[in-house]
Amino acid sequence: MTHLLWKHYWEDDVDKFRRLLAPAGYGAQNGGRNPNLAASGVGASSGYGTSPRTATKQRKLPGFGTGSGSTRHGHAALGRNEVNSRDHVGLTVLLRAASSTAENAISFVEALLEHPAIDIYVQDPESGWNALHRALYAGNISIARLLLEKERKDLTGHTASLHRVGQLIKTKDHEGNSPFDLYHSTIGERSLKELGQTEKSDDGSDSDDAEVFLDKDVNTKAKSSFGEDLYAFGSNRNLSLGFGDEDDRQFPERVFLKRPDHLLQRFHREYLQGAGEDGPAFQDIKKIPTLVLNRPLVIQDVVLSKLHSAVLTTDPASNLYVCGVGRGGRLGLGDENTRFTYTPVQGPFSDRKVVQVALGQNHSMAIDDAGALWTWGNNAQSQLGYALPEPVKKDEDPISTVPRQVYGPLKKEVIVGIAASSIHSVAHTGASLYCWGKNLGQLALMDADSRSLEFQQTPRKVAASLFSSPIVMVTAVDKATTVLLQNHTVCVFTAYGYHIVKFPAATLDLAGNIKLSTRYEPAWNQIHYITSGGETIAALTNRGDLFTMNLDHKAEANSTATSTTNPSKIKGAVTQPQCIWNARQDGVRSVGVGEHGSVIISTQSGAVWRRIKRAKAKDASAWPSESKRKDFKFQRVPYITKVVAVRASAYGAFAAIRQDSDVMKEQLTIGDQCLWEDVAPLNCLEGFEASRPKNRKDETMKFWENETLRDRIGPVAYEVLKSSELEEDLLQHLTAWSYRSDPLDAAVCTSSSPDIKIPIHGWLLSARSPVLRGALVQFRKAGSFAHELFSICDADNRVLVCFQGLDLVSLLNLVLFAYEDNVIPVWAMIFFWLELKPFPNAIFIGRSRAMTTKPGIALIPITS
Repeated sequence: MTHLLWKHYWEDDVDKFRRLLAPAGYGAQNGGRNPNLAASGVGASSGYGTSPRTATKQRKLPGFGTGSGSTRHGHAALGRNEVNSRDHVGLTVLLRAASSTAENAISFVEALLEHPAIDIYVQDPESGWNALHRALYAGNISIARLLLEKERKDLTGHTASLHRVGQLIKTKDHEGNSPFDLYHSTIGERSLKELGQTEKSDDGSDSDDAEVFLDKDVNTKAKSSFGEDLYAFGSNRNLSLGFGDEDDRQFPERVFLKRPDHLLQRFHREYLQGAGEDGPAFQDIKKIPTLVLNRPLVIQDVVLSKLHSAVLTTDPASNLYVCGVGRGGRLGLGDENTRFTYTPVQGPFSDRKVVQVALGQNHSMAIDDAGALWTWGNNAQSQLGYALPEPVKKDEDPISTVPRQVYGPLKKEVIVGIAASSIHSVAHTGASLYCWGKNLGQLALMDADSRSLEFQQTPRKVAASLFSSPIVMVTAVDKATTVLLQNHTVCVFTAYGYHIVKFPAATLDLAGNIKLSTRYEPAWNQIHYITSGGETIAALTNRGDLFTMNLDHKAEANSTATSTTNPSKIKGAVTQPQCIWNARQDGVRSVGVGEHGSVIISTQSGAVWRRIKRAKAKDASAWPSESKRKDFKFQRVPYITKVVAVRASAYGAFAAIRQDSDVMKEQLTIGDQCLWEDVAPLNCLEGFEASRPKNRKDETMKFWENETLRDRIGPVAYEVLKSSELEEDLLQHLTAWSYRSDPLDAAVCTSSSPDIKIPIHGWLLSARSPVLRGALVQFRKAGSFAHELFSICDADNRVLVCFQGLDLVSLLNLVLFAYEDNVIPVWAMIFFWLELKPFPNAIFIGRSRAMTTKPGIALIPITS
């Protein structure tokens, strides 16, 4: 009976297909509950794949067999083998119907799912796709819902748990894609690249535009991490989450920021200036318009440390917010009080914009929009970069509770990047690196005193000979300073030396085999972002691969035997970079390093994952750098999506910046008005053509043969201005129009040319002019209407509006304006027009306000 099943399917006969499946009843073996994949071939258990259930002895019920057979009444019954039979390419009917675009595809799937022996987990032997794969890839959402509903019914039943997850959405094909991974790959991403950047050169190689785009992407990376919502979760033991209490958060919760009053007043002044209004310089906050008061607050960056946190916004001033433990002046608010919620830093930042911030354990750093460096907090390790007066008490450390600008070697430098640890600080320009603080081998000192110097109290230019390319960014931990150059080189300064990190070029697939790219893409495998925390350094490639490495304490212990006067390249200063996330499906967009080498990432799709240590992982090594990859796993952070940036501290606090899709807000454009394009064809003047003038000069002929002029002013206006015998041309055109068109309910004319009656729609006159609308109402009530400027009467069963003393061109302007919202620009071409249509006694009236605000009716040739 298998051939009949396929026959009815290919003939698109749903009724016979259903009747053939109907006798199976409940006698066939139920394969829908089988969570294992694949089904047997036709009549044999050694097909493309066999479910374990088929290996067991099937129970035969009276009247129904497992294969093809007959009932007591002679009706055939389709068993498991028949309903799950495969064709010549290994596809079952369910797989065929799931991806079919035919009109009856849903009906075939419904009939198959009603059969108790259907195997919904069967896979295509070539690609590994199951029915849900094929349905989603083909865009058959209704069929996909039917498959999921079928599995849910089989899994739940009456006693099963409602929270069980079936294998249908977990099944992976031969490329490792689940059904929804495959569906995601079919959705085109919105790209802001220019068309030229994606094209190839004639020789088949990539154009140089790709390299230019990547360099621009590095410089504008920060803009891609802007968002409107800030979420925080994790440990709040040090009050670093900014929620206003000391409770930890297991799941992400939104953090709210409040702008200072003086910033809102500034926005209000700018609003008044933009609107051209004069208002008071200062006004009560409650009286500021809601549009100004609730101006969207865009989050630019978040930085987390052990005892405090900082948030940057895109506001033009007072855009740095801090919270946490205030002891030691680390918050920069002028006191040592603790802040439970985010508070804006005033002082020098009340009229300045901060573009970058870095936090150590007990001090803070910031760069303003002019490139000046500011520091504040505890200076026990000389990490502020300037000297402070000795404290009154000997057991206290020198502190600065307000931001102070760092001068010295940085006085004339424009700082573009900073980093901080608990014992030292780092700043860099485009080509120079400056370090200061306590020296543990991480200050990048290449001089003879690299080991003997304990503290570097002021910024010092270091490692000048190592940088052959501009510096892009820096990151710092207590025992290492990491630098990323524009040529994508990563250099780690640690253990009184430096180490150039070599990243592997090959990646591993799911089976653990080395996977080489079939296309040489060096640009996408280059490092463009680095961060660090604790003893872990993370590096992110352009493609979205994530590498991590750890500081090697063994190399530090062995480095004591090296020369003290010539710090050299340290071998094994960090462990070999390990790719912990492959961008094969969803690349990493942002990364933060947490405690004990764990990381938190946000992917290109906006999902957030945490890399945590497995509960059964063994601590076989005393060195954290020797932890095995299998000791960690990635865990999805729930209840948050569309995340563009994540941050973490080494003490259990996490933050995420969320950005809603801007398609609805910014990328949807309002189309041009098309009402006049729809109404214009109704105009009886459409198709009007002027006759050739009898006397035409060469200059005039060249002027009117200009097609650009016709496109600019419109075909009707062009022909009217071109006509030398306007009345005769109009009479000829209107006569021809009356033969091929139905008569309209209204017409307009002028007493200066009473023979020319231009048909027009009455509803359009009422809609376009309130004066005419009121006059038409009076006409319908009284049967006539008379005014000194125009009159309305009934002529030939239609409404006739006759204007007194109005020129014919002005009448045409009225009709053209009613249909097309356009006028004939007589005033712009008066000299050429008078050559075609001379008026011996013409008077140029000009733009008269008394006549109309439309300049087209202001040019009225008047004859005496």
